[in-house]
Amino acid sequence: MASRFIFLTLLIFLVEESRCSTRRPEVNTLQPGATTQCLVPFLNPSRGWKKESFPNPRVNVTLCGRECTQSWVCDPSGILNTRDADILDEKIDIIASNGICGCRTCLAGTDGYKIGVALVRKMEIGSFAVVDNVDKDNLAMEFSAYLRSVSWKYGKCDDSIVIFYSQEDRKVMTSTGERVKQVLSINCTGAIFNEAKPMLRNDHVFEALEHMVTRYGQVLRTGECYPSPEPVELSIGMVILIVIICFFVLVAAVIGGVCGWRRTHGGYHRGRSNDPDSSRGDPEKIDDEGTNDPDKSSGDPEKFRGGETGDGGGVAGGSF
Repeated sequence: MASRFIFLTLLIFLVEESRCSTRRPEVNTLQPGATTQCLVPFLNPSRGWKKESFPNPRVNVTLCGRECTQSWVCDPSGILNTRDADILDEKIDIIASNGICGCRTCLAGTDGYKIGVALVRKMEIGSFAVVDNVDKDNLAMEFSAYLRSVSWKYGKCDDSIVIFYSQEDRKVMTSTGERVKQVLSINCTGAIFNEAKPMLRNDHVFEALEHMVTRYGQVLRTGECYPSPEPVELSIGMVILIVIICFFVLVAAVIGGVCGWRRTHGGYHRGRSNDPDSSRGDPEKIDDEGTNDPDKSSGDPEKFRGGETGDGGGVAGGSF
């Protein structure tokens, strides 16, 4: 009996040692003053988030699902895989350390615009009732602006950006600080969102976020939302072709002018009214029917929602 007890005790001890040897070491890689230990977090994909309780990937790395590494990406629901989040971090690190920032003094090779990315499965609506899609737009705008200006507050002179993505709500919003907005305007942010919208609609979340981060970096570096195209050098053959086309266009214009003069003064169209408006429809009637209305003829163009925030920043984005 005693031998069985000793054998069971030894077996339990060996099992515990084996479990301890396979645990991830508890290494603290956070900022000074942070007390969170480096453990693999438990991800809850179905949880809804409020802006006030959303973690900071520069401090609460484990809650953001980034496994012991300070990050610019907070993804507590595990929407991105680790490799994709690492790629976004690498791209943002380059922008954050390129020495181009909105502050009066930028340290070369150190300072740069800071971009944070927040991903949630859904937003927690709270106690108020959501009437329509506009309420969710406003909630997403507030979420991104709060992270940028209150909770995360990256940068030294309001030169930060936060991209907010909500999967089930189908929302993406980008909040830009006042300094950023002077280079990356709300209109430009909205245009870049429209570029990424087809990727978002096909659930290519990483590709869309990578495109947005890359485009933001280009605009912040060059100061142009759409860089001017490089001049095209024309070959001799192209020049000859253009001259020939211009010659035929000129000949056609001369012939057309002569024919028009003969019709007006030649007299062979006597009996027809010379009133140019007689053969046309009533313009007022046409307007009433809507055929001259550019909005009705061209359809509803792609639009984005955007606006100012109370601290001088801006928010742009919308549904996808």
